[in-house]
Amino acid sequence: MDLLVELDAGRSLLDLIGFQQDATDILGVPVDAATPEILKERVRERVLADAVPL
Repeated sequence: MDLLVELDAGRSLLDLIGFQQDATDILGVPVDAATPEILKERVRERVLADAVPL
């Protein structure tokens, strides 16, 4: 499962990794998590257009 997340101010990539691991454990499926800022520019627009807010 691919998740696009917004991190609160002061959060780091280590927090994102922790979230990804926790989500994988809870959901029981592999989870990839990213923020819009870390996506490569060439895919960012497509990802944002396809994203479904939860």
